[in-house]
Amino acid sequence: MSDNKELDERRGIGPQSTGDDVFQRRMRRHQSWYRDKVLKVPYGTGPTKSRTSLYGNMLTKESAEAGLNFLTPRIFEVAKGRLDKQRTKEGSGVVDDFRLLRTRDKINSIIEAF
Repeated sequence: MSDNKELDERRGIGPQSTGDDVFQRRMRRHQSWYRDKVLKVPYGTGPTKSRTSLYGNMLTKESAEAGLNFLTPRIFEVAKGRLDKQRTKEGSGVVDDFRLLRTRDKINSIIEAF
């Protein structure tokens, strides 16, 4: 099966986590709906870099790296700029760039700060 065909098959709400409380379940299902109906991208793996479990509320690596986990492209650019400052020591603080830029989980406290 080609990667494109596999990704095409990963549309719709997708698999959901079974360990969430009622509120988390509703939010993750809404994220899954938003990813499918608004962003129109396949679901991915997560919630960490090494996990291979597929979930409907997770973005693919490519979608996350394109900034689709941010509300607007401008917010994505601001986040990348802050990371660049941190890397050149112009700024302060410690930000895990995977969690900020590449996380596939749209319920992420770091992303919500932007």
